[in-house]
Amino acid sequence: MSNTVIEVRNVVDEYIYQIATTLQQNLSEQQAVAVIHHGVWTNDAGMITGYMSCYPHGNPAEESIDALIDFTIADGEAHYAVHICWSDGSTIEDLREGEITYRGLRELLGKVTEICVLAESELKTRLPNLIGTSKNDLPDH
Repeated sequence: MSNTVIEVRNVVDEYIYQIATTLQQNLSEQQAVAVIHHGVWTNDAGMITGYMSCYPHGNPAEESIDALIDFTIADGEAHYAVHICWSDGSTIEDLREGEITYRGLRELLGKVTEICVLAESELKTRLPNLIGTSKNDLPDH
């Protein structure tokens, strides 16, 4: 795994952790039974996925609501996407997606941080409204 992928992974990991921690605190205050798991994975092709899985009813046997921040890093460019979906891959909401170009690691990390800040704000606003829902409660995408 390249140093670039590791550095981007670290930024994404920081923001996913903050999102999961905030949501867990909100749920504790509401005495909700939801269970949250989070982390980041990467592959050799330069893909980084930060994920937070929330089991709205506290049962890991049920489908989770997943918040994902994805980056695919190539030489001088990267694709990103931020979305919320069910664990079966069904989309709940696509929040943002696009391409970025960069010249060097410092510029890339700055742009990744900007995207993660926006994603954090959007996810912290949107996710609490989804807790306690089921697939039947939401319109099909």
